[in-house]
Amino acid sequence: MKGNHRAVLGSKRTGRGSFIIGLFLCIALCFAFASGCGEKSGETAHNTKPEKPQEEKKTPTGFIVFERDYKLLRARENGSGERTITSGFDTEPDISVDGSSIAYTHTESDPRRDVTLSPTPPPVSSIYISNSDGRNPERVTPQEWGTSSGWKPIFERQEGTVWVQRDCREPSFSQDGNKIAFVMRDHAYQETEGGGRGEYALEAVAVYGLKGPEKGNLDILVRTDDLFGGSSFSNPRFSTDGGFIYFNESPGGGPPAVAIARVNADGSNKTTIANFEISAAQGGMNKGYFAFDISPVDGSIAAVELSHSGTGTEFLGKITLMSPEGSDRRYIDTSGVNVGADNLCFSPDGKRLAFSTQEFGRETQGAPSDIYTVMTKGTGLKKVVTNGRFAAWGRTVK
Repeated sequence: MKGNHRAVLGSKRTGRGSFIIGLFLCIALCFAFASGCGEKSGETAHNTKPEKPQEEKKTPTGFIVFERDYKLLRARENGSGERTITSGFDTEPDISVDGSSIAYTHTESDPRRDVTLSPTPPPVSSIYISNSDGRNPERVTPQEWGTSSGWKPIFERQEGTVWVQRDCREPSFSQDGNKIAFVMRDHAYQETEGGGRGEYALEAVAVYGLKGPEKGNLDILVRTDDLFGGSSFSNPRFSTDGGFIYFNESPGGGPPAVAIARVNADGSNKTTIANFEISAAQGGMNKGYFAFDISPVDGSIAAVELSHSGTGTEFLGKITLMSPEGSDRRYIDTSGVNVGADNLCFSPDGKRLAFSTQEFGRETQGAPSDIYTVMTKGTGLKKVVTNGRFAAWGRTVK
């Protein structure tokens, strides 16, 4: 032991001095040994095995609900595991933020039947809510109005006007799941001179309370401004913070064109966020903003922009991202896939989008389409569903 000390000291000293020095060295070595033991027991990070990293939380898996031939199907977000969850005639689904429920438009009879022959009214549509697997469906909007339901017509009855029915369609959940926004349409006709009659559809954007203190309350936020050809509305969406309701608006009395507008949650201060362009040369819309969705993460908007192709009646569809105020726009590369006008939705994490395709020169309603997904940064384009539309993207946390 002393020899070792001498080697460390590089000295040949002997006697009492060497003994004292050796004693001090022994004490120092004991402390060093104790420190080494402390390291092994985790007191310091030196000479220890790397700690096992904490397991990352599993990313919630997603699912989609979509429509095919007026029935709703559910599948994994990659399109696998399709199964039918409603018996029809159902369309336009939306999924609650927690993934537990779906709201959708249910039509009492086949919407594809010919409704152009007067006086046959169009089929009645109502909003239904069910579990996300389609079980326990419940109608939440009445088909009638008056004292029994507490729902009044969008317009007060005018002389000679007969109200036929009410349709409710295109539901959208609020972030907390306590409300739905949807479009109301009152079908009416008015007797004309000579015994004929004119038929009209009067529309409004409405919010209905599902639960909480506002359960059963109906608020009409925006309505048509003219009994004979006012604006029409579609695709209402809550902002992420619930302070606004966004919707598509198409003005009456002119060429078909669609803009994105919003109002405060109390119905005040209607503002256009993304406006359409009219081309005199083409006699109609040159550019418009159709289906859109609101990011559940940052409130940004993804919209389908349709622009005239320059030939015939064909329009090219592409996806544009913009701020909640409609600024800072940029396009997402969909690699030549023509984006349809009837559907666009964010994934629950706000990083991806699902959209439907559209064939040139065909009516959107009922036209064959596929469903694709793409990252908001423009990569990872993938077809996940053949022959489907109106996709909604939900969250399933395991």
